[in-house]
Amino acid sequence: MSTDIAKWLKEVADIEGVDGVFIVSNRGQMIAHTGLKIESNKIESIANRVLKIEGAFDKQGMALKEIELVGKDYRIIGMMKENFTILTYCRPDKVLPLIRMTLNVVLAHLLEDKKFMKFINKHPVKKTLLLEKSSLDDAETKLISKLQ
Repeated sequence: MSTDIAKWLKEVADIEGVDGVFIVSNRGQMIAHTGLKIESNKIESIANRVLKIEGAFDKQGMALKEIELVGKDYRIIGMMKENFTILTYCRPDKVLPLIRMTLNVVLAHLLEDKKFMKFINKHPVKKTLLLEKSSLDDAETKLISKLQ
């Protein structure tokens, strides 16, 4: 991970209440992360769930640009771009507008980073790939049926 990417992710991770920030490709491969205080298998599971939801929307011709998953003691805010997604794992009682603003700034920097974009663009993957690789669970099937 380049030092610029680490610096930008740290800007988000330094916000009070943020427990980690990570970037994943459309394949679910972690590209960069910082401040993570959770196990990597949980991170991959979260990323795959978000990417499956994004793939379901894409399959219906609807672009998903942002997602927010809310749990009992945490919140995940994801912002999607064509070939990657940035996810923030945070506590639900903190300033979400500040996190969103900072994520937008970080995304702008990432999109301008030629090395990062060259790396991402080497592995273009259609957004529905994760839907095709594994069978959907009941909740995912219900979500897709609601879109039709």
